[in-house]
Amino acid sequence: MATKRTQAKVDKTRHDHEPGVQIYDADVSGLRIVVGKKTPAIN
Repeated sequence: MATKRTQAKVDKTRHDHEPGVQIYDADVSGLRIVVGKKTPAIN
């Protein structure tokens, strides 16, 4: 599911999703966030 990412949403992502989940940005093609065990990584 692609949604518009903001800094606040990125910061909250770790708490809302299990590690390993990939979240795609609706506005920037190819941008995804992979939730890690400690912090999300932006790829």
